[in-house]
Amino acid sequence: MPPLADGLLSPAERERAARLRHVADRTCSVTAAALVRLVVADWRGAGPVERADVARELSVDRTCSTCGAQHGPPRVSGGPHLSVTHTGVGADSLVVVAATAAGAVGVDAEAVTDLDFAALAPTVLAPEESAEDAPRSPQRWFAVWTRKEAVLKATGDGLRTPMSEVVLGDGASLVSYRGDRLPCVLRDLDIGPDTAAALAVLGASQVTARLMDARQLFG
Repeated sequence: MPPLADGLLSPAERERAARLRHVADRTCSVTAAALVRLVVADWRGAGPVERADVARELSVDRTCSTCGAQHGPPRVSGGPHLSVTHTGVGADSLVVVAATAAGAVGVDAEAVTDLDFAALAPTVLAPEESAEDAPRSPQRWFAVWTRKEAVLKATGDGLRTPMSEVVLGDGASLVSYRGDRLPCVLRDLDIGPDTAAALAVLGASQVTARLMDARQLFG
């Protein structure tokens, strides 16, 4: 955990992290909450000297749209739109925060591993994506998975909507969502070896992704 992280959190964020049983989960929760604050501060133009103070003073709302508890995606008044994902455990864990003014955003990252992809196909792929067009390698499978989950996060529906209702086109493109067209830009992100990641921005016609190492913000 970066030394600065815990000092940036609100009491509610610290309490939420403290309720987690495992040290790795607590560390991830604290790091993600702190990184959200630093990303917003940087997005708003705060320089290295004042960034931590700006981040600490932010009011971050995580009200879940389903149950009202404070475990939903982060929101800040005045923008930007935000999305958070994490993957891995312990020293191999990775936290990604996406921020944009262009529209609702979703980001997903997954460690590339071997799974029973044939068994997953009916729940992940739409009928028009199945059979001979199904991905043949773990890398391609997780590219599809992260693109779809990024779209689901951007819509706010999450896994309440089956992945099979997100229909992808060639490369990183969205054909339809729940049977309808949905303006969306999809981008694959290169964030490290053996990791697939994707970004979805709704309502945008063009997006340029700028990647930043979190160590630049925690400084």
